[in-house]
Amino acid sequence: MSSSGNGSGGTKKLAFPHLGFVGGLLFAIRKAGKVTPVEPPEYLKCPITQELFGDPVILSQTGYTYDRPAIERWLRQKTPPTDPSTNVELYTTETVPNWALRDAANEWCTANGAKPLQDPESAKRQLAGGINARDRRAPGGGGGGLR
Repeated sequence: MSSSGNGSGGTKKLAFPHLGFVGGLLFAIRKAGKVTPVEPPEYLKCPITQELFGDPVILSQTGYTYDRPAIERWLRQKTPPTDPSTNVELYTTETVPNWALRDAANEWCTANGAKPLQDPESAKRQLAGGINARDRRAPGGGGGGLR
């Protein structure tokens, strides 16, 4: 490239000092092979751990959902037990699996190339002795429940 404004009348090469950085950046991107992982939406994160739910359970007294290991650890550490979101003192620490949120988390994992959640042994849907373990009613039996 010719340069007429330098007073020497000669030819000079333009140097691009940032090209080394850009080249290095492109190399790093190619080497990584992937874009940074997508962060799950807030509604799929446990309020205690701020991570994707692995085993979401509903705290029966308050209706808030937490990851099972996180809420169990929280309740062991608090005397008297309280809800982490509201600080309400709990008279029961019973939890119920949140199947809808588990299904939503699995859908998000599938859509974003993440591994689907494993069903923990303590949260598997199962029929025990002919009784639906989720609602404690015999399938197709009497009672005023939905069919």
